[in-house]
Amino acid sequence: MKAKIINVSLTKANGLVYATSKDMPGLYVSGRDETAVIANVPEAIRVMYQADGIEVMVSETEAVGSQLPAPWVAVPLTNAA
Repeated sequence: MKAKIINVSLTKANGLVYATSKDMPGLYVSGRDETAVIANVPEAIRVMYQADGIEVMVSETEAVGSQLPAPWVAVPLTNAA
């Protein structure tokens, strides 16, 4: 596996914030505020890859313009060194 960029969209509804991604179907993180949800995104990505037997390091990229949250990058640990 090569490094993958994962864009995340935030939606607010029913007093909660939801993070989902078209780049990673099945990614779903929810919480009461954006800060908490964004903080939990890297672990959700890591766990989803781990379920497929792939260990990754997940890092937030630098935001470009007004794009928030910034995309995340998942790098397989075998290629991270």
